[in-house]
Order: sequence, then C-alpha cells, then structure tokens
Amino acid sequence: MTSFAVLLGLSQAAQADILVGFVTGLSGPVSSIGIPNAKGIAAGQAYVGEIGGEKVRVIQLDDGSDPTASTRNARKLAEQDKVDILIGTSGAPQTLAMATAAIEMKVPMIAVSPIAPVPSGDGGPWVVQTPQPTPLLVQGIVDHM
Repeated sequence: MTSFAVLLGLSQAAQADILVGFVTGLSGPVSSIGIPNAKGIAAGQAYVGEIGGEKVRVIQLDDGSDPTASTRNARKLAEQDKVDILIGTSGAPQTLAMATAAIEMKVPMIAVSPIAPVPSGDGGPWVVQTPQPTPLLVQGIVDHM
C-alpha cells in the first residue's frame, strides 16, 4: 500500500503546472520596454504551452517601473503564489531590486535587463541574465573610444 501511495504522489507531482512569475513595467517610464516584453512572454506561452507534459502558467504583475513594486511583486509571487521561477523586469533598477529579493528567498530568476553581477547567495546562483552584463556592454564602448 505504501508503494502505491508513493507512486500516486509522484504521478500527481508530475502533472503540476510550472508556475512562472513575470514582473514587468506595463506602466511608468519603462513601459515602452515592459509592454513588448509582456507580448513576448504571451507569444512564447502560446507557442510552447507545456514542458514535459506539464502546463506552463504565467502570472504577470505590473511593477509600474518602480523598484519597490518590483520587490513587492517578487515576494508576492514567491510567497503567496508559490511560483517555480521569476522573470523580470523592464528596467535595471527594478531588475536589481527583484534579483535581491529572489536571492534572499532562494527562488530562481531570469533577469531580462542588464544588471551588475549579483552575488550567488546560499545554494545559488539564483539569478541568470539573458542580456549581456553591464561590464561587457561598457567594455565594448571603451574599446571603441
């Protein structure tokens, strides 16, 4: 009977949604970046709606281009909504604030704005960047001066 209960638990776990917490600036000064990011996430989810048989569900929040709201949203997504991963956000100050929270909460995060390298944290690294890191961008400018 115990083996059956374990197998039942595994099969239920395998059918859980993959929860993605996505924070972006849909309003405020960086909404010109955040709105296209939101459209890209929606298109990606429509194109690949599941991974390994598990449905991908995105919970999207607007940070209003405000770093304090970015942190608050990251905490809500991780602590209340229990997301598996965070993605965000539109501006560097907001992304850095969100990354700091992700490291503290030990929630994986994909940064979509270039930020200075962040510390790994316990059990990390918790944050990876999709754009080139700021030192690499600056070095390209310096090399061509």
